Amino acid sequence: MLKILRKKGVAKKIIWFIAIIIIISFGFFGTASLLNNQRPSNYAGKIFGKKISFEEFERVYSHVTIQALIKYGDNFNNIREHLDLESQTWDRLIMLHEAKKRRIKVMDAEVVKAIEEYEFFQRNGKFDPSLYDSILRYVLRIKTRDFEESVRATLQFKKLYDAETSSIFPSEDAIFQSYKKINEKVQISYILVLSQDFAKQISVNEETARAYYDQNKTKFQIPSTINVEFITLPLQEIEPEPNEELSPEKAEKNTGLSDKNAEIQKANNIMREKAKDIYYESLDKPENFSQIVKNYNLETQKSGFFSEEKPNLNLGWPYEFLSMVFNFKPGEINEPFETPNAIYITKVVEKKGAYIPAFEEARQSVAQELVQIKSKEIAKKTAEEHLTAIKEELNKTKLKDFTKSAKNLGLEIRQTPVFNRGQYLPTVGLAMDFQETAFLLDNENKISDVVEIDNGYCILHQDSYIPVEKTKFEKDKAEFAKTLIGNIRNQAFNDFLVRLRLAAKLDNNLQRLRELSAPKEGQEE
Repeated sequence: MLKILRKKGVAKKIIWFIAIIIIISFGFFGTASLLNNQRPSNYAGKIFGKKISFEEFERVYSHVTIQALIKYGDNFNNIREHLDLESQTWDRLIMLHEAKKRRIKVMDAEVVKAIEEYEFFQRNGKFDPSLYDSILRYVLRIKTRDFEESVRATLQFKKLYDAETSSIFPSEDAIFQSYKKINEKVQISYILVLSQDFAKQISVNEETARAYYDQNKTKFQIPSTINVEFITLPLQEIEPEPNEELSPEKAEKNTGLSDKNAEIQKANNIMREKAKDIYYESLDKPENFSQIVKNYNLETQKSGFFSEEKPNLNLGWPYEFLSMVFNFKPGEINEPFETPNAIYITKVVEKKGAYIPAFEEARQSVAQELVQIKSKEIAKKTAEEHLTAIKEELNKTKLKDFTKSAKNLGLEIRQTPVFNRGQYLPTVGLAMDFQETAFLLDNENKISDVVEIDNGYCILHQDSYIPVEKTKFEKDKAEFAKTLIGNIRNQAFNDFLVRLRLAAKLDNNLQRLRELSAPKEGQEE
């Protein structure tokens, strides 16, 4: 077994396997054991009118967890809180019922083939029976038959998916219209009336502000905030290699690299190992995080309190990392998170719950919101007046020159770059109403009505439209259609699963039993 653990790549996977089996053993199963002592509702729940025992639920729950690990690999620990494994277990039980009803079979040979394709059961690119047996026996602690039946069930779901979706094919026109929506481009000139330009005209008295606050208290709720202690381990950037594309595999093995880049990669790998060492030491004693870091000649930093809605962008962390950290509990250490420039390890020091402030504390926010509301009302009225004036000005000439007409009225014209749907635009941002209106304009209807964006109102004029190139569509069609069909089928199966859940009439008994097992007020746990 030690030789298996020393094998490059396998040790890391097995460490996560162990972490996950601990999570299962002391998480759900411990709770279920308590619930099993409750009477008279000694079952996890009902689907299709059938009682599901705790034993069956626990068995399927473990299968769901293992399949999630197989799917997400090392990232499992980062996202496990967002997976809702309990709901996935009920979905799996519901689909098992449907597969059985349809008599969907999976042959042993299909199960064997699927298992042999899992990378963590392979050595030197080939399935290794002894490695497979060791991981199941010593790490997952699951019987071979149980694991293989979980794989069989997963393959049954694949067949159920195929049965529900394999006949779904979009028409040629639907494929083209979807391709067109993604690839057509437009350029727009527009007049922007900013709400903030009218803010100085507005005053808010105490009586108005208090009345608005009393009617909208929840709008001024202060969200939960956290303070994070963290370390940053910088990474060096690998320079592009001339005349050769560098694959991740080559980068990891330091092959196909210049001497300089090989040294950079070697230094980065040392930094990654240091991050792992700090993380595993801190897991044992999270309260000693600062001292452990100092032992590696590093210093921790504090983020200061920030909310998920208004993260501390000065930290330079990606949004998904900020969001993930926010879900950790006080004192919890997160595993190393790598960005192109650095590796971060964080510990949530303190978390403050959300609350609704008193009017005195919220007074400034209330006044600011009232100013924004009233200034936006003025901006809309002003934009509508500009639109009427422009149309009148355009009617004076045969050329219908939007830019000239606007300038004659003393209005500033702005112009977007050529853009696709979903592209971020200067000043306007990702305003979807703006973009959708832009693509609705044509030669017969070049000027829009007034369009609202976050910071004001716009009047749009189509300057140019770049249609999809038919030759490029024909070239891209096969690959695009494959992706589109996959997306449509996934949506169709999701809709099918919603209907199946409704038909199952799930009666989830777990939450009720947890409440029964929780210690009453004044009662010791």
